Amino acid sequence: SFVAADSGRQTTANIDVLRQRFRLDAAALAGLDAPGQQFRVVRPEMLMAGVAAYIHRMTMSRTVIVGMPFMRRMGSAAINATGPVVNVLPVRLRFDEALSLGALSQQLSGELRNVRKHQRYDAEQVQRDLGLVGSGRALYGPTINFKVYDGDLSLAGMKSTTHVLAAGPVEDIEFGLWFEGDALTVELSANPQRYTADDLERHADRLEAFLRGLIARADEPVGPQLGRRHRV
Repeated sequence: SFVAADSGRQTTANIDVLRQRFRLDAAALAGLDAPGQQFRVVRPEMLMAGVAAYIHRMTMSRTVIVGMPFMRRMGSAAINATGPVVNVLPVRLRFDEALSLGALSQQLSGELRNVRKHQRYDAEQVQRDLGLVGSGRALYGPTINFKVYDGDLSLAGMKSTTHVLAAGPVEDIEFGLWFEGDALTVELSANPQRYTADDLERHADRLEAFLRGLIARADEPVGPQLGRRHRV
């Protein structure tokens, strides 16, 4: 099951992660357009909010804290840096049964704006400030990473495709999202010390079904769709 930010369980990152992915096509995503216009949020915000709602479903916690990566490049010399400068910071969302997907996305958008103001403040320093170093407690459990890049290359007219050779360690579980054309790819990456391949496959199946239902009923409250707590 997911590790809560305040669970007290030791967090050991692992680079040999398990992966499982699925895709949502353009037709499945079309239901995001109307609530997106109503609440003035964009698709990435709505999809990340949907994943956070799934985490809420699995934990039934009224407050969900997830890790989200911030560039830490804009407005500084780091914009030209070739090395990694990404800072993963905690983002907090509060749930109640009246929230629709659009309203939850709007809340997430505001939280991202607030945290982005502090994106250059190291997550490691936040841990020190909160007295978490050596406590076995983490700033967050799952992470959500919406990846904005084009994986296709054209070299002298020859079409190529990029492949990720290595990524950062995963302490618990990461939900990676990115667009490929009009379709969305969702990849779950999990620490094998905490999840089995069967666990991850079940999470992927549940998340896909949950997102499809959530998008199809985007104007309804999120809460009634969440049901009772589930465990893996």
